[in-house]
Amino acid sequence: MSSHMEMLKNSVNDDISIVVTENYCTEATFTVTGEANYIEGMRVYEKHSTIYLDSLYHTGIYKVFAVVNLVKGEWDPSTASFASDADFLAFIRQAQARSLYDTGVEVTAADRILTLITCDRSYAAADGRLIVLAVEQ
Repeated sequence: MSSHMEMLKNSVNDDISIVVTENYCTEATFTVTGEANYIEGMRVYEKHSTIYLDSLYHTGIYKVFAVVNLVKGEWDPSTASFASDADFLAFIRQAQARSLYDTGVEVTAADRILTLITCDRSYAAADGRLIVLAVEQ
C-alpha cells in the first residue's frame, strides 16, 4: 500500500499544513462494532495519542485531537488552506464535533495540524473513511 503526502502553504499565516492520504483502499481485516469498538478505540488512543513525524521536509511531534469516521463526501477533512483564522477554527470545531472521542486537546488559530486519512471499509464499505487529526506540540 503506498501513501502520498501533500505539504500545502496556509494562505492565512504562511504556515505549512500537512495532509497525508492513502492512494487506494484495501479490504479491512478486523472489524469491531458498537461499544466494544469505542472501548477498544479509547485504549488505542490512550496508548498512541502522540504522532512523531520525521520527513525530509519537516520534523514534528503532534497530539491527536480528533478521530473521525465518515462516509466519503460528508465533509472534507483534507482542507489545508483557510481564508481566515475563523475558517480554520470552524474546521477544527467541525472535526471535534465529529470526533469519536473527546480528547480534551486544545487547538488555537496559531496552531499547525496534521491530518491522516485512510479508508475504513468496516464503517461504510468502499466509502468509509477514518481520519486522525493532530496538533503540533
